[in-house]
Amino acid sequence: MKNKSPHLNADFLIEVIHTFVRFTASAVTPQEVFWAITKNFMQTLQIEDCVVYESLPQKRKIIQRAAHGAKNPNGEIINNLLELDYGVGIAGWVAEHQETVCTGDVTKDPRYIVDDEPRLSELSVPILFNGELFGVIDSESSEGDFYTAQHVYLFELIADLAANLLVRMRQKEELESLKQELEELLDEEKQALEEAIETVYDQSSELKIQAENREILLKEVHHRVNNNLQILNSIIRIYLMETENVTVETLREIQQKIQTLSAIHLILLKSVENNKTGVEDFLLDLIASIRYSSDSNYLLINAESSVASLPINTLIPLGLLINEIAASAVNTHWEKGEAAELDLRLHPQGSRIIMELHTGKKIDPKKEARPDGVNEILVDALVHQLEGEKLENPGPHILRKIIFNRVD
Repeated sequence: MKNKSPHLNADFLIEVIHTFVRFTASAVTPQEVFWAITKNFMQTLQIEDCVVYESLPQKRKIIQRAAHGAKNPNGEIINNLLELDYGVGIAGWVAEHQETVCTGDVTKDPRYIVDDEPRLSELSVPILFNGELFGVIDSESSEGDFYTAQHVYLFELIADLAANLLVRMRQKEELESLKQELEELLDEEKQALEEAIETVYDQSSELKIQAENREILLKEVHHRVNNNLQILNSIIRIYLMETENVTVETLREIQQKIQTLSAIHLILLKSVENNKTGVEDFLLDLIASIRYSSDSNYLLINAESSVASLPINTLIPLGLLINEIAASAVNTHWEKGEAAELDLRLHPQGSRIIMELHTGKKIDPKKEARPDGVNEILVDALVHQLEGEKLENPGPHILRKIIFNRVD
């Protein structure tokens, strides 16, 4: 009997996201995420066969961790558990090259190897996050040319959701480990402090000053986190005003902006740990993050700055602004999938700072970003936050020219 999958319309895709969140809400291990994919989603899609491989990058192997179909007779049992080297079989090729493969006739594909039984079609999708492979979702069908472009899109969506969840799990483990280390460190510091008070009473004044500085720092951190949560809230509100129907594309755009805001916080945290907030290092890290999060175009941004340092309250909205003007430029002047190269320049002008976005591409002056679009609304809001202004008619190869103040 041939498989028949439900029609994969927009409502169904949104329901897939909700279902994934619901079934993985209590997941605490990668194994639980893998089984959620096979037991819930593949049954919903009425897929004949599916396995999820976990990546073992140090061994350059992938190993089956969850299954749906003949390989999973009951419970969480996998018959004839298969382990592949990178490059072996279609799933191993996907792990090696980190690209999706959809084959309508495996008899014509020399990469195909038989697992439990021979079939005709195969769809294999990598589970990736910022170039790091977590695993592979691999499905086979006894029907030729079974998988459609909609199947590919849905499998890649599930893989993206799973990758984000696996990253958050790992981050949670790292935070728990860091918390334990900090608690042990604090215990040690507390003991050392008590010994110091007993032996050197005159140091109490200095310790009091240090405690007061720590309290000020905590208040400052709380203030900045709260401000940036308000920024995130404003971004989501703008998207909700823009459209009544929240699509997968809208969620992806919001996710990209959340990732950028998170990256800015991590960059600033690193700079504080290194006791410096250099603009050049900030731009390099920010550009790397923007490049990894851009999935519609190959984006290359070259940065040049003659501004040595800026306050953190300037760097946060500046980082968000750079992300928005880069996204706006790419969406306006490049076709989807086309490589885009931009030059970002920062230089002082008196007490203010000029930011320019250049390109060697010949720009069509008729193409301009929609002034009522989400990108442009965010650009205006961030320019206002920087107490700046957009300069009109910047030049034939200058996409944007903005002047702003240092915000303390």
